[in-house]
Formats: sequence, C-alpha cells, structure tokens
Amino acid sequence: MKISLTFMHTAAAALVLAAATAPGRADILYVGNDANNTIERFSSTGSDLGVFASNPTADGAFTLGLAFDSAANLYVTYPNITTNVVKYSSTGTYLFSFGVLSYVEGDTFGRDGNLYIAETVYNKIEKFSPGGTDLGAFASGSGVNAPRGIAFDAAGNLYVVNSGNNTVEKFSTNGTDLGVFAGPPLNGPYGLAFDAAGNLFVSNLNSWDIEEFSPAGTFLGTFAHGNIFVSSGMGVPYGLAFDSAGNLYAANSNSSIEMFSPTGTDLGHFATDSNGPRYIAFTDDSGKPLPLPPGIAAATVQINIVAPYLSGQVHLRVTGAPGTNYAVQFATNLDPATVSWVSLFTSNSATGTFDYSDLHATNPVGFYRAVSQ
Repeated sequence: MKISLTFMHTAAAALVLAAATAPGRADILYVGNDANNTIERFSSTGSDLGVFASNPTADGAFTLGLAFDSAANLYVTYPNITTNVVKYSSTGTYLFSFGVLSYVEGDTFGRDGNLYIAETVYNKIEKFSPGGTDLGAFASGSGVNAPRGIAFDAAGNLYVVNSGNNTVEKFSTNGTDLGVFAGPPLNGPYGLAFDAAGNLFVSNLNSWDIEEFSPAGTFLGTFAHGNIFVSSGMGVPYGLAFDSAGNLYAANSNSSIEMFSPTGTDLGHFATDSNGPRYIAFTDDSGKPLPLPPGIAAATVQINIVAPYLSGQVHLRVTGAPGTNYAVQFATNLDPATVSWVSLFTSNSATGTFDYSDLHATNPVGFYRAVSQ
C-alpha cells in the first residue's frame, strides 16, 4: 500500500502538488478471456469497450492473471508459453515478456512495487521486479499447495488460495508463513478479494459458492449461493473483484460477469463475455489500479519543508503513522508513462516522524514522496 504526499522543489520555492486521497472515479473492468486469449474492457455501466490487448504469441496459451502497476501498465499471466508473463502499456501495447515458470495463475502487486505470481505446479509464489527480474520465491513449502488467486490486505500480508487442500494461507510482509487463514467450507477455491472492512471473499469452483471470512479468518457465511449461479445461468465463479463502490463482481464459466451489492444482493449480469472469462481487475477511468481495498482509508502522511531550497539542498520533515517506516523517494517528473521513483532514505522511527535532508538536489525540478514500507 502506497501512502504519499508529493512535493516539488524549484530553485525558488517548494510547492505542494498532490495528496494520496483520490477523487470520485468511474471504474473500468478488465476481463481476461481464456477462450480467445484477449483482455476485454467494460465501462462502469457494463458497456463493452472492446479488446484492450491480445496474447502476442500464436501458441494458444490462455489468459489468466491480471495485475496493474502504479503506472497503469498491465501484467498478464499465460500458463502455456515459454515466458509466462506479458507486460502491456496503459494503452494495451505489448511491451515485453518475462518469467520462465511452470503453470502460472493469479498475480498481484505488493506495496513494495514488485509483482507476485502464483506458480501452481511447483507450489510457490514467485516475486519479480516491474522490469521482469526474477527476485526468487517469496513463499513456498507446505503452506503453498496448488496456488491460484493471490491478494494483499491493507497491511501488506499476502493471502494465497490453495486449491490443493481447500485453504487460504496467510503470509507476512517478509514471506513468513502465518498459517491457515481460512478452511471449511472452501471447496475448490479459486479467486479472492477484500471488501471495505477487510473481509475476504473466496469463490468455490466445486460448490459454486462465494464464501466470506472476517479479517481474523472467522467464517461469516456464504455470500452468494450456488443456486443463484445456477438459476441465473452463471455457472462456476472464477475471479473476483470489488469496484470503488463496494460491489462485488464474479467472472463465471457461462460467459458473463455477475454483480452483487455490498450486502450480497444479486444485481444480475453486469456484462456478457462469451470468451471464457477467468480473472478480472478494476482500474479507475485514468487507467490506474484501485490502490486499496475499497473504502479502506490511507493513513495521513504529511511532508513539510523545514528549510528552503538552497544550494542544492532540500530539508524535509515526514509525519506519518506511529510504528510505520517510510521511504523518501524522488522523481524528476510525474508523467505516468515515464516516472521513475528513486528511494533516497528509509526511516526507522517508532513515532513515524523523522527529518531528511537531500544534500544533492541538483535537478532544477524534482518531486518527493513518502511511501509506507
């Protein structure tokens, strides 16, 4: 989770540019189709906006996981091609592929800015940089058993759907296995998503249900029953995702996307997709991923200029949440297509408040932000 307040320095002054709180937005739904290897887009009203991107190879590998980085680039997992992950630009242009893995499924970005991928056959969660460098296994061992969907909570813990033993396993921010988070009545679990309160929702392939668990892992009941899926012609629920209003969407095997209210009311078919939808993901109308589970507020981070820009020096004071470490980062522009944030310093403050001086601020224009670690 990135929480930041961004400042610009110039030779004359420092100016507040942007805070972390996002305005209202119109969500865009992205759907990975395994029947024709495309990613389809739908508007907030369910209108089909057409194909966003297509598998660049001709080997018939089907489309599974979808994950957006902070610059609105899309990373898609393809299980049956030599390099299993393809990166597309914010406009759907193929950029490059990476990752020589076995059968891959769900993927997601952590708050460290790296990509995490479920490798189903070899029972591990692999970690990659946004540029495609393999950073090794983040999680493996007995806690990973034929993983499919994966997701981070607001605290940065990773949750892994284990289809091999019908559980959801929880891992800490450093990959420590914290044990089974959820078990019965999971039956062929596949997709997962967090709601505004931090409750976890998991789709079941074998029972056609969507189950709900509290932030502590307590089973709260069946959110959507199999008979709803049968009667609506929905079929088996696969990937899950929440929009910014807290409605839950489920991709299904009968070629539609079903929509549920925050209280579980079936709102019917949101969109028809006849190409075998699997995993789904939302962005806002600018193409940026929804940064937090909907409705979870970011903690306040304040950056003050405690001394003016002078002779290549900028002095900052960061005030954040107690017990939280922050990285001070710098960029020379804020263009989503080209911005590159460089970490200058990471705090180790129990109060969450610290001072930082950039003694080499030689660029005529620059931007600073504080990012929770």
